[in-house]
Amino acid sequence: MEDENQMLQPTSDKYDGQQKVFDDVGQGVLKNAYDGFNTSLFAYGQTGAGKSFSMVGYGNNKGIVPLAFDALFKKIDGDPSKLKLRCSLESTVTTPPPPPPPPTHTPPHTHTIHTHPSVITPG
Repeated sequence: MEDENQMLQPTSDKYDGQQKVFDDVGQGVLKNAYDGFNTSLFAYGQTGAGKSFSMVGYGNNKGIVPLAFDALFKKIDGDPSKLKLRCSLESTVTTPPPPPPPPTHTPPHTHTIHTHPSVITPG
């Protein structure tokens, strides 16, 4: 469901909006960066769970990364002499290897059954 600013709003109490996710996760990462610590933020989970949407967002629904940069640049504009910025963004997708191809032929069954001579009864 979108509001008047075309922002997606949670439709259930089980979900939070982008700003709430940023307030809960991104603000802490930014505070540590402001305090001089190296910071990282990872999104891990099942395909389709919303990692990219939470991290990057879509349209007006900015994710954690663009919201963090907005806040960071506002801070730099306030006093650029106290901050040195170096940033990198990496996205890694791992998928299992494909299964091996099926065999192109099946070997013929050439098993011969032999009877031990001691088992043969004279007839």
